[in-house]
Amino acid sequence: MQSKTKTIPAHSLVGVIYDDPVVRKKLVALLGRSALDPEVFDSGEDLLAKLDKSSPDCLIVGLELSDQSGLELMKKMHKRGLKIPTIFLSEKGNVPTAVAAIRHGAADFIQLPWVDRQLLNKVEKLLGR
Repeated sequence: MQSKTKTIPAHSLVGVIYDDPVVRKKLVALLGRSALDPEVFDSGEDLLAKLDKSSPDCLIVGLELSDQSGLELMKKMHKRGLKIPTIFLSEKGNVPTAVAAIRHGAADFIQLPWVDRQLLNKVEKLLGR
C-alpha cells in the first residue's frame, strides 16, 4: 500500500494584507521566524493585480482594509476562481462578523491581539504541515 503523505515546500508563501503598519511588521517578523515566506501586499487591489506573478499558499487579511473590506476582497477572488485559504484578522471582531467571514469562505477568523503560537498553528494547518 502506498503512503499518502503530502509534500509541503520548505518555505511556503503567506500573503499579508493589513493596513496597520505595526501589525503588518509583527506578522512579517512572526512568519519569517517560522520558516514561512511572508509577502506583503499594500491593499486588496494590489494582491489582485499581482496574483499572476505571485500566488500565496495562504493569506492573512485584515477584515477592515483601506480600499475595501476583507470580505469584498474574498468575493472578488472567488469571482476570479481563486480559492486561497484565508485567515481574517480584526480588531473589532464579533460573532456575526466571524460567521459572515466563514460563510464567505474564510478558513478562520482571529480577533486581535493574537497569540503567536495559535496563529502559527492555524497557518501551518492551512499549509498542510
